[in-house]
Amino acid sequence: MAEANDAASRMSGSGMDTLTEEIFREADALIVGLLRNALVGIYIVQDGRFRYVNSQLAELFGYSQQELCGGMGPLDLTAPEFRQLAEREIQRRVNNEAQSSRYAFDGLRKDGSRIKVELFGSRVDFEGRPAIIGMLIGAGYSLGAALSRLGHRGKGACGRDLVRVTGRIRQGLTEIEALREWAGGVHVARGAAVGGGA
Repeated sequence: MAEANDAASRMSGSGMDTLTEEIFREADALIVGLLRNALVGIYIVQDGRFRYVNSQLAELFGYSQQELCGGMGPLDLTAPEFRQLAEREIQRRVNNEAQSSRYAFDGLRKDGSRIKVELFGSRVDFEGRPAIIGMLIGAGYSLGAALSRLGHRGKGACGRDLVRVTGRIRQGLTEIEALREWAGGVHVARGAAVGGGA
């Protein structure tokens, strides 16, 4: 109960600003930990090509990180019958019609075999241009389980926030609803802290 009260106090008024500052202080270590995470594939896509993939995403599809970032894009890893869906969701985010997207599809591995995957991606600006950063998990995992494990590994504000997100999932929210709820709170505080929207 003390954790819930602590989280509630951090989420209100200037407490949110304090939480946001704490997240920014810890951001470098948290992001490096997320990028190296062995459970979740992480990617950055820009101009239809991978700018970054972590080792988990590369291994999941049977490629090296260098191969995927050497000119390949998400459609190269998508089964033909799912490419239209993937292209539509990518364009919705790049064109700012949707901030985030979540969908499942059949992926294509380097050896031609298929794998069922689930993707969650959000639009960001990277080097002044639209990009997508996201997570991809293979069949047998759930986004909620992956977030829970990350939260229990994490330290500080982000770890606590991931535990909070997974708690909301256990209370009945979908993973995407819980992440949007969390992101909405961070977005408001960040926007207020820098004097505008992000």
